Amino acid sequence: MSWKSASIRALRLLVLGLTLAGLLALGLLGWEALRTWRQGPILIGFSGQLTGRYSDLGVQGRNGAQLAVEHINAAGGVLARPLRLLALDDLNTPEGALVADKALIDAGVVAIVGHMTSSQSMAALPLVNQTRTVLFSPTTSTPLLAGLPDHFFRNSPLSDQGAALLAEHVLALGLARVAVVCDKRNAEYSLPYAEAFTAHLQKLGGTLVQQVALDPGSPDANGAGLRELADQSVEALLIIASARDTASLAQHVATLLPRTRLLTTEWACSEALLRHGGQQVEDMLISVPSLMGKTTPALDSFSHSFFIRFGNRPTFAAERSYAAVFILAEALRHCQGTRDGLPKALLAIRNFHTLSGTLSLDEYGDVVSEAVIMRVQDGRFALVE
Repeated sequence: MSWKSASIRALRLLVLGLTLAGLLALGLLGWEALRTWRQGPILIGFSGQLTGRYSDLGVQGRNGAQLAVEHINAAGGVLARPLRLLALDDLNTPEGALVADKALIDAGVVAIVGHMTSSQSMAALPLVNQTRTVLFSPTTSTPLLAGLPDHFFRNSPLSDQGAALLAEHVLALGLARVAVVCDKRNAEYSLPYAEAFTAHLQKLGGTLVQQVALDPGSPDANGAGLRELADQSVEALLIIASARDTASLAQHVATLLPRTRLLTTEWACSEALLRHGGQQVEDMLISVPSLMGKTTPALDSFSHSFFIRFGNRPTFAAERSYAAVFILAEALRHCQGTRDGLPKALLAIRNFHTLSGTLSLDEYGDVVSEAVIMRVQDGRFALVE
């Protein structure tokens, strides 16, 4: 080899060495960065109703989760790895929940955000426990899943306190004769809520006129259920159903049960209720967790970002799904991004900062929160002071 060739080769090696040193100094090519780059994104699943009559919950939930993923990635991801959301439709059937969750687990997700109704979460519980996969629900509030040492977590408070507060409030208004209509397709939520409401109502001297089970999929379901109550001097009617079904029932109430005060639960507290209910849901009373009644700068910023991204205003389902992804991201940072360490990390942190304030998990991954009363006022949800 000539001296000239040797010099050129040495110069090339020097340039390469300086380039590598510079990249390492800038943090662009460290061993840790190379390792995380090879690992790829951290996969988070979403499983909820994306079609059908309960899709207002599912679509809002998916969009809230997606926005959280985008915001977290814009801030550097989790442990230098981006998050990626895999969303599937659970079809609002127990079989659909299992099919969707199994597909997500097989794809390698570290956790699943979902389901959006209590019935679907309960259907999925055996599978996520068997596979040791965290199922983190933004909207499941049934007490039937409380206090269990399992892989189910949630940032949706239990419904018991809200039901009791609603009973107290309606009696304080002088409305003692109350009927209840509940959706039996989501019985794991609607029946415990009805039981808690009725028990507190009767304890305080009120009267349950009748409880009617509603099947939203059956012909004339709304009219048939309400006609049973037409001649029973009902002063208030509690509707435990989705936003669209609650709005539809409200239209029938105006004809069959005029001057009856309408009550509902946080399940119906979405833009779909206002859009489909119109004037017939004006002055409707709604029991919701206390955090839903708060307004914060962070929540305002989220609402603006959500509207810009998706073209509509976020509901509680979107807000809680957004929060759920941030909670999971924080826990993943404490367990090196692994699925196996996630349950312990969630329980170890316990207190999480959300858009509406601090949210605390108990030793079973449940949330206990106070409730407040809201009402529909001038086509919007307003806090009752």
